[in-house]
Amino acid sequence: MVIKKALAGTVAAALALVGIVALSPAAQAAALIPTPVSKVADPETYHEFPGSQGSSVHATSNNPGRIWTDKTTFDHDVQVPADMEQAGIGPMDLDSDEMGVALSALGSTRHIRAEEQVPIDVSMVIDNSYSMIQCTGSTANCNGASGPTDWQNSRAYAMVQALDVAIGIIADDNAENRIAITQFGTNAGVLQALGAPVSFASGANAGHYVAISRAGNGAMTITLGNGQTLVVGTGTTGGAAQSTNI
Repeated sequence: MVIKKALAGTVAAALALVGIVALSPAAQAAALIPTPVSKVADPETYHEFPGSQGSSVHATSNNPGRIWTDKTTFDHDVQVPADMEQAGIGPMDLDSDEMGVALSALGSTRHIRAEEQVPIDVSMVIDNSYSMIQCTGSTANCNGASGPTDWQNSRAYAMVQALDVAIGIIADDNAENRIAITQFGTNAGVLQALGAPVSFASGANAGHYVAISRAGNGAMTITLGNGQTLVVGTGTTGGAAQSTNI
């Protein structure tokens, strides 16, 4: 019994000693103190903006609309660059336990000084079916000399006026624009191959590109600036009446 008690007392004393060592604040504080190290910072990039146009360029870019941002950390005193000096802003002095941070951004833009238009090719198709003789607001034939059925109320006349204006817009927009004009009915045919718009050089239609006229018998003829003619509602050969084939 005595031996067992003595052993028990020894074990309890040993546990108490271990507990005192483990809970000692002084020991904990000593374990948390870090080993001093020197301050280290990455290379300075606040003035470079990699990818803008090389590391030596400060304010130009080949990428319009792009924005570069940068964060540089300093481990030493920093002087304000001459091109960034402002009133009240001086050098950044750091203590031995301090680091400095510079945030910067570079935006880019582009000024357009000149533009070059790209010429276009336009294929224009006109209706030459016999129904083009009819009035714009009815199915009555409008190939008369006056009154409600005057030829200037016909679908053909309205089409020619619109075609002339459209060609003028295309021609005025760019001298290198080209057009082609094709007619369709029962038969189809090319009235002007792809090329520059051609206007009338003289006469009542000078400056226009297409015109329409009426003969005494009521036949209406479309004339282009290149000299090509087409009798409305008839074929280019044989004079056969044309229907719509599409």
